Amino acid sequence: MKKKLIIHIGTPKTGSSFLQEVCVKNYEKLLAAGVLYPGVDDGKFIKKANVPINASNILSVFTNDISKQTTCALLKEHLESVFSFGVDKVLLSDETLNAFNVQDKGNLYIFECLVDVCETSNIEVSFIAYFRKPSKYLPSHWAQLVKKHNETLPLIDFVEKNKIPYWNNLVALSNQYNNLSIFSYDKEISSHGGIAKSFFDAIGTNYEDLDILTHQTINPSLSLNALTALRLINAEFNDDVIREIENILTNASSKPNFNKPRLTNEMGLLVDKLYETELCILNDIVHHNK
Repeated sequence: MKKKLIIHIGTPKTGSSFLQEVCVKNYEKLLAAGVLYPGVDDGKFIKKANVPINASNILSVFTNDISKQTTCALLKEHLESVFSFGVDKVLLSDETLNAFNVQDKGNLYIFECLVDVCETSNIEVSFIAYFRKPSKYLPSHWAQLVKKHNETLPLIDFVEKNKIPYWNNLVALSNQYNNLSIFSYDKEISSHGGIAKSFFDAIGTNYEDLDILTHQTINPSLSLNALTALRLINAEFNDDVIREIENILTNASSKPNFNKPRLTNEMGLLVDKLYETELCILNDIVHHNK
């Protein structure tokens, strides 16, 4: 049987953490169904799942300025090691794979290297990705950057300043490769089974056989007031203080008037219009694949 590598590439803020936690929790059940969700230890793959994000082991190869030949050689070592555990199907996940553009290499460089290595190693590789309407995604993305990456810009300034490449990357990837399953996060979360059903269907595993997480918050949200306070703290204090305060705010009980960051209807329409071409293409792909 030909070896199969399935890589979940995000995008960010489309339930990736939830799906990764489900995979870790159901490691044994997935393995019994013929799918290995490996772990990572000291920069190497191990058989037993121990981390939600395991494809970071692959992404780390691209963080150094090395030649494509060297990059592919390192990738081949990783893939040979993960398939040395006596399995024919391996599942990896890192929501930043679609978001990480290697400088001066083009937005498909990571995938070019992965596909080249898999072809020479007789491995069938496929990708799973979700996309989200920009007007819904960007406030969530901004909140994450404020919480984890010291963002200091207000939400509106952030949205006006940044052109996010995720949707264009997905379009480019779909044009280049046929082995890509794309889903609309907004549609899947309102359907029966949610993103878990589409995700595990794409893998070839029945999600109803798995223990799906319920009533569990994977990435706790902060209110707009708390995020505004943290954003100002980001601008004034060092990292140690920021991390301590972020931890306190994330684990504290908020007041009943909790409100998430969101764009006005007018701003939301403008943002979606900015990405209209990519969204139309992606929605057509989703419709065609059904």
